Amino acid sequence: MCKIGENKILYPYTRNSTSPVSSPEKTAPTNHIIRFFQYKKAQDLREYLERNVKSNGWKWVERHNPAMKFPTDFALVSIEERLKEFLVGEFEKLELVKDVSLDVSYQRGVLEEKAVGAFVDGKKRPGKIFTAMSFGEGENSTAAVANTSGVRINWRRNLMMQKSQVTSLFGADALWSKGYTGAKVKMAIFDTGIRANHPHFRNIKERTNWTNEDTLNDNLGHGTFVAGVIAGQDAECLGFAPDTEIYAFRVSYTSWFLDAFNYAIATKMDVLNLSIGGPDYLDLPFVEKVWEITANNIIMVSAIGNDGPLYGTLNNPADQSDVIGVGGIDYSDHIASFSSRGMSTWEIPHGYGRVKPDVVAYGREIMGSKISTGCKSLSGTSVASPVVAGIVCLLVSVIPDNKRKEILNPGSMKQALVEGASKLSGPNMYEQGAGRVDLLESYQILKSYKPRASIFPSVLDYMDCPYSWPFCRQPLYAGAMPVIFNVTILNGMGVIGYVESPPVWHPSSEEGNLLSIHFTYSDVIWPWTGYLALHMQSKKKGYIFLVK
Repeated sequence: MCKIGENKILYPYTRNSTSPVSSPEKTAPTNHIIRFFQYKKAQDLREYLERNVKSNGWKWVERHNPAMKFPTDFALVSIEERLKEFLVGEFEKLELVKDVSLDVSYQRGVLEEKAVGAFVDGKKRPGKIFTAMSFGEGENSTAAVANTSGVRINWRRNLMMQKSQVTSLFGADALWSKGYTGAKVKMAIFDTGIRANHPHFRNIKERTNWTNEDTLNDNLGHGTFVAGVIAGQDAECLGFAPDTEIYAFRVSYTSWFLDAFNYAIATKMDVLNLSIGGPDYLDLPFVEKVWEITANNIIMVSAIGNDGPLYGTLNNPADQSDVIGVGGIDYSDHIASFSSRGMSTWEIPHGYGRVKPDVVAYGREIMGSKISTGCKSLSGTSVASPVVAGIVCLLVSVIPDNKRKEILNPGSMKQALVEGASKLSGPNMYEQGAGRVDLLESYQILKSYKPRASIFPSVLDYMDCPYSWPFCRQPLYAGAMPVIFNVTILNGMGVIGYVESPPVWHPSSEEGNLLSIHFTYSDVIWPWTGYLALHMQSKKKGYIFLVK
C-alpha cells in the first residue's frame, strides 16, 4: 500500500477555504487546517484534540455542510495569533496528525477579466481561483478576439451555426444514434451552482452548497453554462450527454473544498469537472486531496488555465498527471492565445517538466445555457474543460454497467483520450498535448479496451518539427550535458503499480550506438500515473559522426 505524505509538513500558506466566514482579512491569520492520517467522525477528532492539547488559545470551528454526515480526515481550528507557533507545534506532535496548514480565504469575481495571469502587480497570484473566461457576449467579445490574437476576426457572423453545434463537430450525434447519452453517469460539477427548475436539464440529482452564502442557485451564470455544455438539452446549445446525472457542488473562493471533495468521494461520483485553477501546486491539502479523488476512481477534468501564450503557465490541478488537463483551440484548430502552455513546473529545478495539456478542445465562442433560460456564448479553457467532461460522460455511458469497474478509471480514460486525439499540424506538444480530442476515435479504443500500461507521449521524433519542439531544434553534441525528456506513465491496470525492471535502450540502427540513454522513473506509480525520464547524451565517439 502506498502512503503519501507520511512526513509531517508545516506549509504556512495554503488556499483551502473551509470556514463559514465572509472576510478573508478576519480569518486568514487564525484559522488552521489540521489533517489526520485516518478518517474519523468529526466529533471523535474534536475529542482527540481537546484531550491531547489542553492549552488555551485555540477553538474548534464547526463546519455545517453535507460532508459532515461522513467521516472526515481534517479539522478546522481557530488559533490566537500570539500562541500560533506554540500551538501548531503541539498539534504536530500528535500521533494521528499529518500536518497543520494555515487556512487562507480568498474572494474574487468569477468573471473578472482583469489580472487573469499567473502574476498580479508583480506578485504571485494566491491559491485557486476560477479560471476566468476570456470574454463573453456582446461587443466587447469581438474586441477581445482582436486583442488576444492580433487579428480581427468576425467570429459571430461566420461561425454562429458552427459554434451552436459544437457537439456535432465531435460527432456526438453518432453515439446518440446508438443510444449512448450519458445515462447512469454521476457528474460532479464544481462551480457556481444551478437552478433546480432550469428548463435545459432533465436530470439534476442533487445540489449542495459549499459556500457561506445561503442559496443553492447560480447567481453568476458560470455553473449553469458549464452544466449546459456537459448535459444541456436545448436545441440551440446542446450538451454532449443530456442524460448524465448532474450533481452541482456550489463553490466559490470561500468554499470548503476539502469537505466538498470528501463528499464527492463518499457519494461515489464518476466524473468531476473543476473549472478552477491557480499556479499554487504547493497547496498540499488541495493537491493531495485531488490525488485521493482520482485514487477513488473519479475521473477529474480541469481547465489548463488562461495564462497563455507564455510557457510554463499551467494551472493546478490540471497540471497534475492524474488529472485530464484541457487546453483551448478555436474553430480553425489554432491554439487559443489565452490557453496556458506547458511544460509542468513541479519538477523544476530538480528535473524536467511533463507534457501538458493532455488534450485540447474548442474553447472559443462555445454555446451554453444562461442562468434562467436561453443560450449564450463564452470562451476560455474553463469552457473547453466541460466540453471534454461532456465527452468523458458520453464515453463512460458506452461501457456496460457490469464492466465499468473493470475497465474505466482515470488511467484508462486518459489513455483513450490521448491515443484517440488528432494531432494538430502547427502547435508543439507543450501547446496541444496529444492534440484535439476525438470522441469517435476514443470510443473505438474503449470498445475493445483491455487494461494495460502505456506512456504519453509515446514517441519523441527529433525530425517531427514543430510538434517535437524544442527537442527538434536541440542537437545532441558530443560531450554536452544530457537532454532530458519526461513522459507520463499511464496505468490502466490499477491505481498503484511499479516498474518491475529498468527500461533498456535497444538501438534500431548502428548510429543509435553513438547515443547514451539512461532512465529514471517513479518508484511507485500512484494514483494511476507516474513518470519516466529519458536522459539522452552523445557518446564521445559521436563527434566523428557525419550525416550521409
